[in-house]
Amino acid sequence: ALQTAHPRFDHRFCFEHFGCSHNSILKRVKALGANLSMNPYYSYLRAGLNERYLGVDRANSVCRMGLAFEHGITVASHADTPVGPPRPLEQVWISCNRISIS
Repeated sequence: ALQTAHPRFDHRFCFEHFGCSHNSILKRVKALGANLSMNPYYSYLRAGLNERYLGVDRANSVCRMGLAFEHGITVASHADTPVGPPRPLEQVWISCNRISIS
């Protein structure tokens, strides 16, 4: 509503630390014109822990960059060191393969 009342063009609105997602949330993100910043290490290094505390379904919905791309949303990656090491090529590999070390 505020963007409609007082439009700002190219305002670069971003959800930092975007985690669990599904289609309905991503549709809302797209409608807002927002970008996303995700940490792929949550699905790679913390999958076992996430399943234990979030449940299998929610844990598997963490950092779904491909689904965000399908919705036409711009996505950035971050490591949150020391949560994950600052290795950008490894982050790309994790994002593409979506497997866990656990």
